[in-house]
Formats: sequence, structure tokens, C-alpha cells
Amino acid sequence: IPGLTVSAINNFLYISDWNAKKVHRVDLSVTNSVSVSSWSVPSRPYGISMTSVGNILVAFYSINSINEYTPSGSLVRQVTTNISNTWKAVEVSNNVWAVIPVSSSATNPMITMDTNGTRISSYGLVSQPSDLLMDSRGYFLVAQWNSNEIHVVNPSLTDHRVIQFPVNVQMNNPY
Repeated sequence: IPGLTVSAINNFLYISDWNAKKVHRVDLSVTNSVSVSSWSVPSRPYGISMTSVGNILVAFYSINSINEYTPSGSLVRQVTTNISNTWKAVEVSNNVWAVIPVSSSATNPMITMDTNGTRISSYGLVSQPSDLLMDSRGYFLVAQWNSNEIHVVNPSLTDHRVIQFPVNVQMNNPY
């Protein structure tokens, strides 16, 4: 399971299923049983996140695209990123997404783009990002692969600080 996200709007858990090429929706309001519905996606899904209107963004590693789906699985749009190895996308604002690709270099590891796939800006100080979140203030939290670090990047992508975990907290594979 490479990706999970929870909807605050309708109490669903969404799971990206790499092997089955599906997204599963679990109804968290059902208490006595498990209610799951699923839909097929065009390739192996990786990162998954929610938009402000409750839609789901699914990043596809192998086809370099991001799809936006309604909560029931209807395709809203497919955006070709022209970014190799798209890992995860999060909504920054209406029609702007932040994207992290998988990369072994520090070249443009976090990118903001519009929903047509056009790059707006990039931030290259985080090498090998493994996950991406955005807090309520618009700051990006980027987990760095194999370094025990979380990078907190400001909304304008011009500065960041690093949270280094203590040696006794093992986070060599943060997902």
C-alpha cells in the first residue's frame, strides 16, 4: 500500500493499490463491518491525497501523470506532468498542485504546477523526497528518504528549515 488519505468531508479512507491498479474507498462511518468500494486506474497508483472539495489526487509513477477523481471514482481530469517518476501531488490552491518526483539527485525535487501540467516553480534543496504534505498555513512538509529529516518549505518555495529526528527514532524508510 503506497498511499493513504482520509477525507474530512465524507469520512472515507482512500487507499492506492499498486499491485491491483485500483483505488479502494473504505467507509469509516460503518462500525459493525467493513464497507469497501474500488475503482480501476490506468496504471500503478502511488501517492494519493485529497483536494479542498473532497476529490482525490492520484499520482502515477510509471506514466508521469496525475489523475483527479470524485469521491465515487469518476475521473475529473488527467494531467500529464512531463515529470519523470511522479510520486505524489497535493493541492496548493485552486488549480495549483505541488508535485514530488522520485529522483536520486537534488535537481528540482519539488515542483509547483498548474492543472494543465505547466511548471510554475521548483525547489531543489530536498534530495530524494519520499512524501509530501501541506499544512493549514501553506507550508510544505517533505520527508527525505533515508535521512531522518523532514524539510519544512515556506509557501513561496524560497526557504526551508530541517527537522532532524534524534538518533533513537528510527525512520530509515519513512513510509
